[in-house]
Amino acid sequence: MNPPPKPDGASQKRVIVSNTSDAVAAQAGLPDATDLPLHKASVAAAVYHYTVGVYRSSEIAGRVKIDPAFAAWRKHGSPTAEDIVRVRDEQPDLLRRCLIESLGWSWNVPLRSQVTGEATIDYTEKVIAGRQEQFKSQAEVEAEADKRIAAAAAADLN
Repeated sequence: MNPPPKPDGASQKRVIVSNTSDAVAAQAGLPDATDLPLHKASVAAAVYHYTVGVYRSSEIAGRVKIDPAFAAWRKHGSPTAEDIVRVRDEQPDLLRRCLIESLGWSWNVPLRSQVTGEATIDYTEKVIAGRQEQFKSQAEVEAEADKRIAAAAAADLN
């Protein structure tokens, strides 16, 4: 019998990308997260990247254009830097709600050992403890989302 496949960074990224798509679809009232129109795919691209700390729209667009993990977001065309700036300006409430949701659950995605597939001790002892200290309330998550959106706007000015 073959052992189950070991988790890797790419599979964890796919889970987070899928969760981001689901969050955007749900918040936007769309029935199907696998068929996000370009303007909602642009929201999803911004949310995912702001969550992981990438803020410049041109860098986000470049990553989405070439990374296989983001293929679903290219279904109706690859979001450009201009598309990402536009959704930040024209859909700020949707972007903020989705980013708040993404920050809330992404802080709870366990890092897994490449060898055993189990949550790592470092994760359990260090990362979760640090995250619980960082986000003690919903207001703190909301403030962090606002900070990241402002950082993205500032990054695009430079």
